[in-house]
Amino acid sequence: MTDDHAAPSLLWAGSYTAEFPGRGLGLTPLTRDDSGGHAVAGTAHTTASPSFAVAHPSLAVLYTADESRSTVSAFAVSGAALTSLGSQPAGPAVCHVAVDPDGGFVAATCWGDGRVLIYPLDGAGRLGSPVLAAAASDPYAASRPAVDGHTGAAPRSQAHMTLVLDPLADGSRMLATTDLGYDLVRFWAWSPPAVAAGTASASDADAPGAAAAPTAGPAAPDAAGPGSLSPLGEVVLPLGSGPRHLVRTPDGRLLVVTEYSVEVAVLEPTTAPGAPYRLAGMVPVLADGPTPGDSAAEIALSPDARHVYVGVRGSDLLATLELDGPALRPVAQVPSGGRTPRHHLIDGDRLHVAHQDSDELTTHALSPDGLPTQIVARLPLGSPTVLAAEPARA
Repeated sequence: MTDDHAAPSLLWAGSYTAEFPGRGLGLTPLTRDDSGGHAVAGTAHTTASPSFAVAHPSLAVLYTADESRSTVSAFAVSGAALTSLGSQPAGPAVCHVAVDPDGGFVAATCWGDGRVLIYPLDGAGRLGSPVLAAAASDPYAASRPAVDGHTGAAPRSQAHMTLVLDPLADGSRMLATTDLGYDLVRFWAWSPPAVAAGTASASDADAPGAAAAPTAGPAAPDAAGPGSLSPLGEVVLPLGSGPRHLVRTPDGRLLVVTEYSVEVAVLEPTTAPGAPYRLAGMVPVLADGPTPGDSAAEIALSPDARHVYVGVRGSDLLATLELDGPALRPVAQVPSGGRTPRHHLIDGDRLHVAHQDSDELTTHALSPDGLPTQIVARLPLGSPTVLAAEPARA
């Protein structure tokens, strides 16, 4: 019997597949090579266009946003092999999944129609029926152009990411979600089934902003009801900025990268009514500003919280911003090493970038000061969309 815990650690790369259309195979296991880059570690698991993937914090389970199928899926992980644990419906173009640090739920966001959904998890990590958040309202409805210049269609809500924040005093968990189409960051309190069962009432179900009824699907076997999702307020970003992804700093600020304006919105905690955060400022990702056609993609915080790394598509750059107390400023930019840097992952003194349109992963060495210095490895991989850390081993 082999000791699986002694085996090399893996990453999982998600890729767009043929129906999207893409040139990838689904989910590919990767292992580190001598350069600090990666090599394919086994046969790819064929699944339709996982645009995002995330590992359970304590179980050997991986979750995916299946963008082309409008579903969220769970997979049991054993080494480089995956076994399906089933799927649940999401919304059009579901593009992101996040998992509760305590392992109680998965959150999904949908670029196609703005849906935000919560899936309670059972003890094995299987997905329960989703709870749907209240729809967003456009704060710029009176002034937003009638045609979205990026989609060529009428403006619509486009939820793009959920970040799971702190537990609240009543046992619920705070969440932040971005809405790229409506220039919003919205905040929620998720009450898990046990908490919701003890606090919900008939009048709660009719309250403004109450969660909609869950869509059909098998409930989590050990869930006591669906749980509830209540709005806590929102922060409005500048018109047309397009908030995409976000991270939290150790001092509690949220850094939100804006896809369209290529900036970082800095949100500070507040005790004022209306929302738990406020907009403190907008910082350019690039010192000289973006060029026409640029769009920001992923944002990641260094382990020591001294730097923020942002991928910029169009110019195909990897930008570094420095955090110095409350100050945030751009300090460096280097070529990302391919076309369309969609996602990146920090791995010790390496930073790996998934290039969607040049079909490769590049690995950048990070200096002791946290700056990208050179590309030390490349791995051909069709239409990569995301890099996910390995789940806990069974």
